[in-house]
This record gives sequence, C-alpha cells and structure tokens, in this order.
Amino acid sequence: MKNAVINIIISPPKKQWGYSIFSDFDSFAKKLEKDYPEEILNYYYKKAYSRIANGNRKTYKEAVRYLGHIKTICLKYLKDQNIWTQTLNNLQIQFKNRPAFIDELKKSKINTAG
Repeated sequence: MKNAVINIIISPPKKQWGYSIFSDFDSFAKKLEKDYPEEILNYYYKKAYSRIANGNRKTYKEAVRYLGHIKTICLKYLKDQNIWTQTLNNLQIQFKNRPAFIDELKKSKINTAG
C-alpha cells in the first residue's frame, strides 16, 4: 500500500477539466517520511520551489514551512547535514533578489544547524 501511495505522490494524476484530482498530498507525505525519505524530500522540494518561484510573502512562508520538512528529513532520517546545507544555500543564491523570501528564511529557525 505504501508503494502505491508514494508512486501517486511523486507522480500525481494530471488535472481533469481544470481541477486537480488530488490537490494535496502533505498528510500522506508526512506519514511516509521515515520509509521514503528521498522521495518525500523531493516532493517537499518541488512544493517549496514552486512557492518561491511564483512568490509573494504568503507563499514564501509556505515555502519555508516545506523547507523545514526538508531539514527534518535530511537531519533525522538521512542523517546528512550536507544535503540540507547545500539545498538551503542553493535556494538562497538562486533567489537572492527576492528579499521577502530571504527575510522569511531569517525569521524562521531553519537557518540554524540543528
């Protein structure tokens, strides 16, 4: 069952008639973090990235929330600080011209090491 759910999360069904068949998989993703950390990390990264790229202050806050999930997966399940540091640094460099995003990162606790 978990394999079926993870496959739907990483390859969601396409929209039909302008409506998403499944609008959000966050509750499933949270439950699968331990068993499928890489896949769920990628899911959260796509969610965060899309909110930064199409951003405003509200979506930047959402992106930071997803980045918090990424940090948890990197440190708790993958036990790899480097993946987290590299991910965060790359986003900060790529979106350095979005001061509201950088501000939301600074206000959050995800910039700290542990």
